[in-house]
Amino acid sequence: VSDWAARNGYRGGYPNFHQANYGRGVVYGAVLIKREAADWRDIPANELGNPKTPEERFRAVSDWAARNGYRGGYPNFHQANYGRGVVYGAVLIKREAADGRDISVNELN
Repeated sequence: VSDWAARNGYRGGYPNFHQANYGRGVVYGAVLIKREAADWRDIPANELGNPKTPEERFRAVSDWAARNGYRGGYPNFHQANYGRGVVYGAVLIKREAADGRDISVNELN
């Protein structure tokens, strides 16, 4: 989804895990982040604490984003090593583009 979003003019995107078929084939739901709402960045894995699991990587990117002036962020699961160690791709949501909130488990159910 992240690659499709970038090819189609968005900063990033992620699946919402919905799926449907409206008669012309299967489609997958996605949330697409507009270019002006976020930045895309490679973050050194060691700055994120070298997360091991997807859940750890989500938390680490979110925490890194908050420490660096963003509302939040999420990993796009790209990774590379340009000769200085592993970096992880991340989409970082600008403060003015989103709200952050803790939501009780009761409200989610």
